Amino acid sequence: MKKIQLSLLIALICHIGVKAQGTENWPKIGEPLPAIEFNDVQHHSSKQLNLGDLKGKWIILDFWNFFCTSCVKEFPKLDSLQKNFEKEVKVVLVGYTGSQYGTHDNQHIQQLYEKVKKRNQLSLSIAYDSTMFHKLQIYSPLKLIIDPKGVLRAVTYRITDADMQSFMSGKEPRLPKAWFKNENRVTYDPELPFLLNGNGGNDKDFLYRSVLAEFKDYMNGDNQYKFDIKGNKLQVLGTDLASLYRFAYVGAGIINYGDVLYGKVALKPILELKNTAPFKVDLDIRSGLYAYSINFPPDKSSKAKVMKMVRRDLQNYFGFIVEIETRKMPIWNLVVTTKVPPTSKLPEDVANYPFDSVRSMLYGIASAYSNDGYVFVDETNSKVKIDINLRCKMDNLEDVKRALSENGFDLVKGEKEMKVVVIKDSTDED
Repeated sequence: MKKIQLSLLIALICHIGVKAQGTENWPKIGEPLPAIEFNDVQHHSSKQLNLGDLKGKWIILDFWNFFCTSCVKEFPKLDSLQKNFEKEVKVVLVGYTGSQYGTHDNQHIQQLYEKVKKRNQLSLSIAYDSTMFHKLQIYSPLKLIIDPKGVLRAVTYRITDADMQSFMSGKEPRLPKAWFKNENRVTYDPELPFLLNGNGGNDKDFLYRSVLAEFKDYMNGDNQYKFDIKGNKLQVLGTDLASLYRFAYVGAGIINYGDVLYGKVALKPILELKNTAPFKVDLDIRSGLYAYSINFPPDKSSKAKVMKMVRRDLQNYFGFIVEIETRKMPIWNLVVTTKVPPTSKLPEDVANYPFDSVRSMLYGIASAYSNDGYVFVDETNSKVKIDINLRCKMDNLEDVKRALSENGFDLVKGEKEMKVVVIKDSTDED
């Protein structure tokens, strides 16, 4: 019966211990440090020390134990630091007196410090306390850097004079990290992608990242296919592969009528591929669309550098050979006819498209056929305001031509040399 009771007691103690370990009692950087008071302080003006009495100074609490040789080696450096910043900094050593690290009692650690103090002529105050180690869940070596307002600024195991000077100058020096017991350290699963869903670190802890995915309906309600570099990132959702290649090689994912590249760069790439399936798009079911995201260092945010990075990503995944060639491409020239033909019978379901200039009229027509790769060129030399009402079915080019002819215009086929993105199969069998 006694054995059963003892087992139950041990189980209860273990349960309480585990539950306590899960509580985040450790101090948080950027927050005021909880009230701390030491009752066994030596080499100080009094036996008691309340950190609140030291407000107005920087405080370094150095937690150590009897077996921490690296801690002891730090004492002369901390002593020198305190002397160099005598008016601004107070260093307090905190020695562990419990049994966590062995059976050594309070006298052992005190004797050790007195030897080190005498040998190195130290002038550091020291508090002997084990409860604070447990309360704050502290492992040695560990130093708390506290600013004059009582706010915790760093948790580390090493600090230099230069670091202290940086703190006092309003900067945030980069210090080595020290951990509290049971502090939530980042876990890493080698079977999962690094930095995805917090695997191995914060999702934003990367220097460079690019993602290419098939576009899904749930990704966004509307296509966001503008190729705008914003800060240190470029993101396009719902873009076709041809647009990705066009941006990567000529700097424009979409070319509209009136843009600088319109008429200079072909609207569609030439595909010399055995399998063109990756470039086929069905907007109704949103197939053949891609989502692309790339984050890069700020010093690599120029358009030329971003284009180069996108080219590498496309090459890595698709492996196509891409060349920029100058070729004669078919175009439609808008010209003025010598006479206006008689009005013919209108087809059913026509719509009215009013325009006040040749430019606005061509913009409307070109926009309707941009996905077909048609380039429209204004050969009318008209700069004046006009009043035109095209009554036609805009999705029927022959009907558009009919409506234009009724207003004294015509679309005539022609050719023009343009830069063309030519995409070919790779010769690399690997």
